[in-house]
Amino acid sequence: MSDSVRRLNDPNTLEANSHTLANALPSGYSRQRQHAFALQQSNGSVFLFQVGSSEQVLEWVSTCNYWAARESKEPLAGGVSSMEYGWGECLLVPGSTPIINDWQAPTPMMSSSILDEATQLQALIRYVQDLSTELDQHRDIKPRVEQRFASCAKLSIKVLSNWEAKSHYLLHEIIKFQNYCDSIEKSLALQQEIMSS
Repeated sequence: MSDSVRRLNDPNTLEANSHTLANALPSGYSRQRQHAFALQQSNGSVFLFQVGSSEQVLEWVSTCNYWAARESKEPLAGGVSSMEYGWGECLLVPGSTPIINDWQAPTPMMSSSILDEATQLQALIRYVQDLSTELDQHRDIKPRVEQRFASCAKLSIKVLSNWEAKSHYLLHEIIKFQNYCDSIEKSLALQQEIMSS
């Protein structure tokens, strides 16, 4: 067993699995590694794992995503910041030359969730809805951002790079947390099925 798999199986490293997302790799991904899956960490690093069959791939992906869903907490609601990324106060003050900072994704919560499954599911569903609303608002503001910085190529490049980074982050978070919701829903449905039989 590789160190990565050993670490993944170690119950003392559950926090290391929070904010991860596992995905099955296509069977044609590699001739040498036909049954593999990827585990993406919150910092963007990716670990690849090989198992013995396509059924095991699905089992590992399901298990990894379930425990990530149970352990992960949504980030704290956005703090107040006076930093300008290109879509804040500068849109209200035409003609000025703002200082544009580099946008960075919020740091994921490293403490584990203590909520039971049903309550965790509701918290994650709310978070996905909030992210979807934020993504819609972010997309809606893009034409104003493009118009505001059309006359300054250097600032326009930086602002649009910031806009793309935030857009990518929001979309990735929606996908990840929707996977978490799906994992917990499947678990709750399975539990209900077992209880009713």
